[in-house]
Amino acid sequence: MLAELFFNGANLAVLPFWLLLIGRPRWTWTQRIVGSPYPFAVLAIAYLFLLVTAVSPESAAALASPKLADIAQAFADPGVTAAGWIHFVVLDLFVGRWVAQTAVEKPGLPVRHSLVLCLFAGPLGLLSHLITQAIWQWWQQRQATSTTTA
Repeated sequence: MLAELFFNGANLAVLPFWLLLIGRPRWTWTQRIVGSPYPFAVLAIAYLFLLVTAVSPESAAALASPKLADIAQAFADPGVTAAGWIHFVVLDLFVGRWVAQTAVEKPGLPVRHSLVLCLFAGPLGLLSHLITQAIWQWWQQRQATSTTTA
């Protein structure tokens, strides 16, 4: 089935990027490879293809004026589900890329735990990173203040 092929392909396509992000988030090559728009463009084309081929007028209407029951019915179609999954995969990877970029900008900022969460539960990874970054910045300011007053 085509939807399953796209689903599996998207999962496999993002794996090398996640391995780089989690394994070596500050490495120059990680930033260069993951910073490229091409992986996102390829996945966006797959997403577009699935939308064009899988979304019927009924499911398009359900997605246009969202009601939970209608969305659930639209997602009963494997093509729509695969498109939704690719949507998640692209956005999770995009957030993971942003998290890794902040790691380069702020040496010492812990990011691996947030990247793992981005991979498995995107919004939780984003929340984890925002909280970690706030605590880290507070700690850095506290250290700078105690150094200047000593």
